[in-house]
Amino acid sequence: MKQINLFYLCLIVTLSFMSFSSCSDNDEERIQPSTSSIAMEGEGGETKVALSNGDWHIAAVINKNGNTRIYGEALSLDGKIISENSCLELAGLGELNALWSEKGFRIIRDEPTSMRVIVEENYTEEIFSFAIILQSGEETKEIIVKQKVSQGYKFDKIEYTLKEGDGDSLYVVRGASFHLDLLEPREISFPTINDLISSVNQSYFESNQSNAFLWMKNDLIMVEVPSNIYDGTVYCNGEKKPYSNSVTTVPYDSGGFTKTIQLPAGHLIVNTEIQYRRRRISYILTLVNNRTKEKKSIEGKWIETTPTEEYTINLINNN
Repeated sequence: MKQINLFYLCLIVTLSFMSFSSCSDNDEERIQPSTSSIAMEGEGGETKVALSNGDWHIAAVINKNGNTRIYGEALSLDGKIISENSCLELAGLGELNALWSEKGFRIIRDEPTSMRVIVEENYTEEIFSFAIILQSGEETKEIIVKQKVSQGYKFDKIEYTLKEGDGDSLYVVRGASFHLDLLEPREISFPTINDLISSVNQSYFESNQSNAFLWMKNDLIMVEVPSNIYDGTVYCNGEKKPYSNSVTTVPYDSGGFTKTIQLPAGHLIVNTEIQYRRRRISYILTLVNNRTKEKKSIEGKWIETTPTEEYTINLINNN
């Protein structure tokens, strides 16, 4: 009888130890990401990280350059804002965004057992490294993301087309005013457009793509710009301007054009109105990546405003 009791006692102790060991192992392995490090090229990209179960949350995102918490916004999966300009953390499903002008990332958890890490292109001059801190109970795991610096692009070509909403439109700008005292009716010649208003030709490029103007670093690229639109086709004559979203201003030369009108006698106030043309044309800019040699396209609009040869003279007062 004593031998049997001793056997059962040993069996109970063994089973208890196995059960305790099994629970301890599970506790230690509640967070099991498929990787602990992600290496990204400078152009950015996307990596999916799988986890063994859904019992975890994103406790923080740390900038490894200075070991400071990264601020940004948290969104639900349907795009509703959970928090803005606050330390990045996410309790369940949703998205974390930290996007700057020259780099950035998104972390999307759209299912319990995985997350997607999407890194934008790194246009800065230094490696971008951050850590995603996962937590489950008292346990934490760190996933390090390290991104190289983008090696940039070379200009290949630019093409112009007319899309819906493109083309020319006219508008009027108020010019100079004149006070005249005439003893008798007389013919008056008014000065050129350049004398009536500070006439300039202005143009710039615009694009909704976040990297449309970052690829040049500090160098401006001169590109051909349109000279005319005829019968739905865009023509260029070899004129070049900087590819930039900053306005390029060039003095407008009217060629000495004047206008002469007949005015009555008396005290007169005369003003002028200058007609301007606004031209809007779509463009596709093609670049070549310095590292991969792959081509990349940027789409946007080229905008130009310039005086036409038309202006009107209005008689305001005749006393």
